[in-house]
Amino acid sequence: MKSTDLYFSFNEVDDDILERSERSAAHKVIPLRRRLVMAVAAVLVVVVLMGAAAVVSYWDNIQTWFAYEFELRNNQELSEGHKDLIEHLSQEIGISKTSNDVTITVDSAVVAEDSFKIMLVAEGIKNTVDYGLHDDGVVLTINGENKNTTVSGNFVGENTFVIILTGDIRDLEENVENVDVSLSMKGFLKYYLDYYRTNTETLEGEWYFEFSMNCVDTKTKVIKNVEAIVYDEQTGELTHITLDKVELTNMYLYFEYDAGEEWRYSVDTLGEDYYGVCAVLESGQEVTIDSGHGSPLGDESDTRICEIFYWKIPINIDEVVEIRIGDTVIPVK
Repeated sequence: MKSTDLYFSFNEVDDDILERSERSAAHKVIPLRRRLVMAVAAVLVVVVLMGAAAVVSYWDNIQTWFAYEFELRNNQELSEGHKDLIEHLSQEIGISKTSNDVTITVDSAVVAEDSFKIMLVAEGIKNTVDYGLHDDGVVLTINGENKNTTVSGNFVGENTFVIILTGDIRDLEENVENVDVSLSMKGFLKYYLDYYRTNTETLEGEWYFEFSMNCVDTKTKVIKNVEAIVYDEQTGELTHITLDKVELTNMYLYFEYDAGEEWRYSVDTLGEDYYGVCAVLESGQEVTIDSGHGSPLGDESDTRICEIFYWKIPINIDEVVEIRIGDTVIPVK
């Protein structure tokens, strides 16, 4: 008899026979039919619980989001020390606003004394393959002063979008523990409706938030006089220059150098993975960057430049063994 036949033959047994069999047993036995139902129910409960866990597994808050980003790239979990560092920098915010049937929640943030990353979750956004995020659609002020922010994000569900705002607060006064934040968002997301991206549609609505954040002290390592390989815009070849100061923090990488006449030397074209900048950890895993910018250090006659690149997730400096900028390798330990 096949297993399927056996199953149906059990189900065809008269209930009176099963009941008499139960009464004659020396101890109570759960009827087979009930056991089958209970087993199926138990499996369904497990499946439902697993499904619920998957829903909140990686965009539940900024800590789970960073853990997901790291594992996605490295196929390995964060170390306990790395998790502790992110938790140390993290704070819950949890305020929501709805406009034009789209609800945006300022969920949580990691905040150091020099920079921050804020995680927002937008629900009710039309999912599309081709879209663009625009920094000029986000206006953020800290203690009344406008701050430049970089916007990045991804769809995580049919109509759910995770947004990460990255910003610089190095110009704040020293020993500032708390900052007041106002955030306005309008037209930050555009849909491209054709192949050539000439026909666009802007997400309608306007969202405004006010909240505060706590600035947390972080570690910094400074390395001076690093020989670096850079691109020479005039000759089209690679050459060597000196990075006068390299500053490594939990949140970003900063360095200064002389860019030469007409800013001929540049790291901006090196590497395929966002300038090839990454931090290599003791485990051999890497943390890359998600944004960065450069600016002159002096007036128009000064050829010195500084560049800053923000880590995609905060890094534990104690685990970093080297920094890579294109073909340049900077030992840290």
